[in-house]
Amino acid sequence: MEDQRKHQTRSLKNGWTAEEVEALGMSLTLCFKNSDNFGAAFDVQSRIAAFRFVLEGAFSVEQILSALRIHMERSTEMFKPAHASAILNPPVPKITQAEFIHAKKQWELEGYQQFSYYAGIVRDFEAQEAEEREDYRGKRQDILQIAGNAVRRIGS
Repeated sequence: MEDQRKHQTRSLKNGWTAEEVEALGMSLTLCFKNSDNFGAAFDVQSRIAAFRFVLEGAFSVEQILSALRIHMERSTEMFKPAHASAILNPPVPKITQAEFIHAKKQWELEGYQQFSYYAGIVRDFEAQEAEEREDYRGKRQDILQIAGNAVRRIGS
């Protein structure tokens, strides 16, 4: 009995407790009943397994349930692990070109001090642009590879 109790009260580091999994299952069922599913079947155990596989160890069940509430306010779509991840770990806002230009002017007025606030914005924007260019090159290379394979198959 005591071993069962220890197993059920594991910390987040080791996994979710049985009570937390049950609460998640009930919440997902509620979400399913209130979302646009058009007659789709719902298997609560497979949904919980997907959430555990993707999110266990990264977020607590309490955090996921908070994300579920936010999602249900915004959408009628069924809640998925990707939705929880996007709500709980949003992307860092990108620095706009206008912010970059303003920072560059301010940095110039400061006399190009290396460790100033505006110098940091300029460096971050340049790194952001370099990363976007690298992502573009990688995606373009992938597309060319796919297209090249398709052309080879058609021509053979």
